Amino acid sequence: MVGDAKGTPSPERPSEGYVSSLNRKLAEKALAMRCMSYTSRIKAELLTQTLYVMKGSKKALAQEMEERLMAQIELEWERNFISVALDASGAFIVVLDGKGGVVRFNRACQLSTGNAFQSVRGLTLAQLALPEGDVPLFDTLVAQARTTGKPAEGETRWISLADGVRTIQWTVAALPGRGGLGGGSIATGIDVTEERRIRERLNLSQTVFDNAIEGIMITDVDGIIQSVNPAFTRMTGWEADEVVGRSPKVLRSGRHDERFYEVLWRSLLEEGSWKGEIWNKRKDGEVFVEWLSLTAVRNEKGEATHFVGVFDDISERKAKEELIHKLAYHDPLTGLPNRQLFNERISLEMAHARRDRKEVALLYIDLDRFKQINDTLGHDVGDGVLCEVARRLDATLRESDTVARLGGDEFVIIAPGLGAEGAPTLATKILGELDRPVMVGEHRLPVTPSIGVALFPLHGDDRESLMRHADMAMYDAKSAGRNVFRIYEA
Repeated sequence: MVGDAKGTPSPERPSEGYVSSLNRKLAEKALAMRCMSYTSRIKAELLTQTLYVMKGSKKALAQEMEERLMAQIELEWERNFISVALDASGAFIVVLDGKGGVVRFNRACQLSTGNAFQSVRGLTLAQLALPEGDVPLFDTLVAQARTTGKPAEGETRWISLADGVRTIQWTVAALPGRGGLGGGSIATGIDVTEERRIRERLNLSQTVFDNAIEGIMITDVDGIIQSVNPAFTRMTGWEADEVVGRSPKVLRSGRHDERFYEVLWRSLLEEGSWKGEIWNKRKDGEVFVEWLSLTAVRNEKGEATHFVGVFDDISERKAKEELIHKLAYHDPLTGLPNRQLFNERISLEMAHARRDRKEVALLYIDLDRFKQINDTLGHDVGDGVLCEVARRLDATLRESDTVARLGGDEFVIIAPGLGAEGAPTLATKILGELDRPVMVGEHRLPVTPSIGVALFPLHGDDRESLMRHADMAMYDAKSAGRNVFRIYEA
């Protein structure tokens, strides 16, 4: 200590080096204060001025004041940082006191509810955004966090001013019991509304996929199977783990050539879809027909990423359709085409012959004395004779020819391309086939035909006239003694 002239002790002045060091530290902190709010900077400046005033104090006191100042500056900076971080978060962040009143309400909450923080302080979430029915759910999360000391998670609805009712996933944690927030909590909420909607759609799609009555197969862009549904397994016999990772070629029946598949894939790649009947093979080797619909799945760039095949086993339906067609167009006794199918085919063959300038032979056949067989031996034996005659006639003809049963013991044959030279040859061949006796049970029965022949277009250029003239020629054969053929003569 150094006294003045009057002997009064005066305070020891800090050294110039110390003051210089203090000023440097204050300058560094002044740079950090630029991040602070205006109010925080005022506080820091006041504290700085107080420190300069105390330059004449003892060194220890000055150092203590410096440390307090720095601590307050750090604290203000941290508060500012936390405030900015809370408001920058896209999540809902709410700090509640022990009674559930709002202590902090970040910017995301303010934008969602349309309420500024100052206007909601002390209010409860039930008064702000939670529907009445969801308040107990949120209170349960708060109570659970307080009781266990661990964060509690759960969902509630949230009423947004702009977006209506949203679904919020909350994480609630209890706050330490100090500083006026004793028993309080902090809740962080994430809007999962769209996520839940997407999940619901996915769940719905999966439910439809699993329960669809149609078989469904999904492949990647290279045609490798990625997934199949239970109906696929039920129809094909292949389990999912047996076909996933393999090519759909495992289903090929061999009934379609490569050209068929080339057209299918071209349609799928260029047009995005293909539909049609296709014959496939089950795991046990059974071949079945299905109605298949293929669709390309494209991304936002329009590029195909997957292909989806939906199919239905139409074997039973196809069999029924064929049976109905057979009953409608075929004779139920012999299985030969009936009069209706005969009329369609003769009209079609005459149209082709007219276009190609060719001939068509029509042979009208009537069995001789067939009525006697029915009357003496019964209709069962008569039916047996008709079936054997039908078999022999069908075996005699070319693949392009048609034999039909018009009714009773009358048969008719359409022979495209045969004219005045070929028709007699065919008629003679038929006479030879039917010259052999027919065995029905224990009965050995002689059967002979009378055959009338008419030629298109020589003897008629329409179905009715051609049939009429063939019938007339058949009666000429009967008049000539039966078991012969006659060509119509005008």
